[in-house]
Amino acid sequence: METENMKKILYVAVIMVMAVVSAFAQDERLDDFTFDTEPIQRESIPYFAVAGGAIVGFHFGNYDDLNAQLAKHFPDIDPFEGQLTLWGAQGFTGTVFVPNLRIGFFGMSGKKTQTAEVLLDGVSRTQYVDYSIGQSGLTLDYAWVPFKSFAILPGVSVGRGQLSVETYHTASGLDWNEFRPTPTNQSNLQHLENGYWFVKPELYFEYALTNFLMFRASAAYNMTFGSEWKYNNESDIANMPDTFNANALQVQVGLFLGLFNY
Repeated sequence: METENMKKILYVAVIMVMAVVSAFAQDERLDDFTFDTEPIQRESIPYFAVAGGAIVGFHFGNYDDLNAQLAKHFPDIDPFEGQLTLWGAQGFTGTVFVPNLRIGFFGMSGKKTQTAEVLLDGVSRTQYVDYSIGQSGLTLDYAWVPFKSFAILPGVSVGRGQLSVETYHTASGLDWNEFRPTPTNQSNLQHLENGYWFVKPELYFEYALTNFLMFRASAAYNMTFGSEWKYNNESDIANMPDTFNANALQVQVGLFLGLFNY
């Protein structure tokens, strides 16, 4: 019995030795092989979108020149401060001739108003000062998609805009039969408008919530040139300070419906 057990143990030992020798032999043959490693090519995610939607912008303008004039001639009016909210819409489409390139158009405008109750010849009137900006133009952007559904788009907008300041005071009501030229102490309107061209470098961050809905946040700087001020739409304005313009930082959010493939 013991002899048979010894034979079994011997057989197992021989098999194990042969297995080890075979493994070493294979390792030596593996050393003779060379493996050429190539870097994995990661393909960039293509971008294409066709959409339109609502945008809300915040224009951080400089009111110093306007507030200085108000303090001298409209002392009852509080100074302007804070951002001007711009409401608008934008549409865009990707192009087929240049991958990831996008073109579009937009329009937006907004107004801030300050009021005060004043006495003119013993009659109470409401004094208004409106500050408003409107812009429309074309956009050109290039999309980079770092991961699915998220795109970063540097771009530029060019177009035409208007900055307006309007002052007026009026009584609480008017009879239609009294709609006629009135003394200045009853009703008065002054309208200043600056028409300008603008170039606006922008950076968009866009996330496609679904293939049909996208949320955007962006930052831009509005740079104006070719400004021309007019008084009541016709007359030129002398001595207008160069620092009173629509140059400003703008931030924006938007929600778009369309087709988003990225």
